[in-house]
Amino acid sequence: DSHILWSEKQRSIKNPKDSKERKKFNNSINLLTISEIKPVTPSKSQRKFIIVVGRDGMKGTKRREYLWKCATKDDRDHWVRGLQSHINHLHSIQTFLRGKSVAI
Repeated sequence: DSHILWSEKQRSIKNPKDSKERKKFNNSINLLTISEIKPVTPSKSQRKFIIVVGRDGMKGTKRREYLWKCATKDDRDHWVRGLQSHINHLHSIQTFLRGKSVAI
């Protein structure tokens, strides 16, 4: 799936690609719109990371930062690595599909 969803209370979702279902959550981020994921350093607890969506100067996009706080530094590192890995995988799928011609 290609979205991060969050809510103040735990929710389940049957089809994360359905925008109506995603609207039940407080917010969501399409992973393909993320331009950067980085740990917050230096920081006192070493448990925070930032997700940057959009890029400065890109037409039609607004740069926005989301600050996340984990229970431990290891949890933070796990989230940063996992999200980056997932994003890289989505980009590799896009690259692969661009190189293929689809016969209908």
